[in-house]
Amino acid sequence: MRPARVVVVGHGMVGARFVEELVERVAGTPAGARAVEVTVLGAEEYEPYNRVLLSEVVAGKVDVASLTLPRRDVAGVRVLPGVAAYAVDRERRVVLADDGSSHAYDHLVLATGARARVPALAGLAPGGPLPAGVHALRTLDDAREIVAATVNARRAVVLGGGVLGLEAACGLARRGLRVTVVHGGPHAMDRQLDADAGHVVGRGLTALGVDVRADAAAEGVVLDGGRAGGLRLGDADDGVVPAELVVLTAGTEPETALARAAGLAVGRGVLVDRTCTTADPRVHAIGDCAEPPEGGTGLVAQGWDQARRLATRLAAELTERGAAP
Repeated sequence: MRPARVVVVGHGMVGARFVEELVERVAGTPAGARAVEVTVLGAEEYEPYNRVLLSEVVAGKVDVASLTLPRRDVAGVRVLPGVAAYAVDRERRVVLADDGSSHAYDHLVLATGARARVPALAGLAPGGPLPAGVHALRTLDDAREIVAATVNARRAVVLGGGVLGLEAACGLARRGLRVTVVHGGPHAMDRQLDADAGHVVGRGLTALGVDVRADAAAEGVVLDGGRAGGLRLGDADDGVVPAELVVLTAGTEPETALARAAGLAVGRGVLVDRTCTTADPRVHAIGDCAEPPEGGTGLVAQGWDQARRLATRLAAELTERGAAP
């Protein structure tokens, strides 16, 4: 009986955790590690890293190397960094990658995560590249680009007053920039805090030199020679907030394009049942890209729990039955 072939698309915090959990459980069975072959496709060039700490990179509190998560080489696991999946042929059970390779699977695990949500603003082309001086904060490259941009910027605008936005704003202020947070809600962190607590946070930000514009509607990015020159607010607000650096922290959107193109059911995320399985029993989704019955929280703890549960089930199934013909 040949080893069961498991292909994982996504080598972030959740995808990497799933591989660790699966290998650990398979190794503890009578069939041993030889029962499974795992191929991991990671669109980013890097080892898995802690996205939660990206704002700390912006603040200069940690260096990039400290974000890398420990990973050991394991027999039967092949990791392909910088190789992105672009199509899934579910009939033939094959994943096609942008380097020209193809990867047959018995089980496919989608851990494609989420991308930064780019709001519909004048000056930002839908689906196109961001203008110079405008950056989202979702990946390691994003954090590096923001840090590089602070060298020639005196003023920054952060669009979004949630946790990530405030962390980014504080980090930029520590680098000596004049920072304004523009937030559409009634107060900073309105999804996490009531009004009184939100105002306390606002006073703390003011003490750090960060100006918070709550209940403000952003209409567009002001461009000067193709570069960011500020953020235009609605008529009821104060016109334009000048800035050479605009940071978008307006939430995330599950990365579902691969699943949708493969004909899988997609809501906000890839629809899965309580076992993290799609309507195709050979295809699973975990982490930010998945939409389980209880809904996605956007927290890595939920993704890690999904990784553990799916790994436990697949390890038992694959080592007991072997790969399907």
